[in-house]
Amino acid sequence: MLKQIEPFTSFTGFTYSSPTVSAHLINEYADYVSGNTLTQSLIFKFDGASGQYFEKTFSPAIDVSDYSEIVMSIHSRNYNGAGISYKKPADFKYKIDFGTGKEFYLPIPMSFSDITIALGSITSIERIRVTALSNDRDYVFFSNMLAIKDELPLDLFTAIQERLEKEIADVYPDGYSVGTIASASTGDDSIDIDGNRYFLGKYSLIKIKDGSGSEYVHLGENDEYSYKMLPTVNNGVLVNNYTSATVYLQFPVVYGTFQDDIILPSISVWGFAPEPVLRGSKLQVIPDTYKTDGSLTERRDAQIQLYRIFLAVESRQNQLNGIICQFVRNFIAREELYMNGRKYEIKSEAPPIETEPVEPINDTYKHVYEMVVEVKEEIGARVTLPNTTTITGTVNIQE
Repeated sequence: MLKQIEPFTSFTGFTYSSPTVSAHLINEYADYVSGNTLTQSLIFKFDGASGQYFEKTFSPAIDVSDYSEIVMSIHSRNYNGAGISYKKPADFKYKIDFGTGKEFYLPIPMSFSDITIALGSITSIERIRVTALSNDRDYVFFSNMLAIKDELPLDLFTAIQERLEKEIADVYPDGYSVGTIASASTGDDSIDIDGNRYFLGKYSLIKIKDGSGSEYVHLGENDEYSYKMLPTVNNGVLVNNYTSATVYLQFPVVYGTFQDDIILPSISVWGFAPEPVLRGSKLQVIPDTYKTDGSLTERRDAQIQLYRIFLAVESRQNQLNGIICQFVRNFIAREELYMNGRKYEIKSEAPPIETEPVEPINDTYKHVYEMVVEVKEEIGARVTLPNTTTITGTVNIQE
């Protein structure tokens, strides 16, 4: 699960120190943007003075008591992490703090990528302040700061849902236009739809929209152009009045559904049971949080789990399946997915399977796409390492 702290898509609300850090550019180059739905990130210019910073405060403070980590993606023009071990304060060029006593060193990855900061006992975030620790001029990308707590496989399914819904919304922001409603009133349990109703039927999810409002309706039985409404949405009645409204067919993305709440058409996501991948070293220790008080947290490397995900496109019309399958193909062709702020690679595993209706058993067309994604699942708790101390004394070496 996740909570967005700061998307870094606008400079509004940020303040800057003197000597100055400045708002350099809103980036729209996709390789430097993190997330399934964001299209922008921010570039801050550090003019070259240790101690200069940019800052954004939150009032009220953001509650992160239900989350365990902060994840965000960054990149520096000058400092790419190459050859830096990040073992002592001098190795770091920036620090970040989220309020009094919540200050951390900020490691810079070798390329635009995510970093993780363990929240530990932190339950709220009052601000974001990034401070330079060198006198060098630099340009730094920041994208999509999240508070997260891993919950697999739910996080994977919600990430797939988010990305597929973005693919659909880019083409059909309201849905696929299929007809109109001349008038309807609050409390109605049936609606009359005019127009091309070929794609409509029992279990279709539609959006009704006019100049003053909108809502979703789950269709039930119909008699020509009159459709009853199922109680799965708003108890089966309208909540608004409509005049000359447009009807948009929805292509919802669902997971973990059963027959009693089916939606047609839809994209269903399946694949709950992962396979452990016996690759990598689970004994390797990974440091990920460096506090400016000198403490450090680390944990054992995660277990790799391979999920076989099945995306089932289902409707009563093969033509409609063809429209929806395009979004699934676009999604898989991207070969990447962001889950909890981290990028994962997805791969098509096999050709899609096409199933035609078998009367009288069913009347739906189905296309199933299979893909695989490897996800790291944490198996050990973080350990806070004690601060190192300087030991002085005399040592006599006898030859």
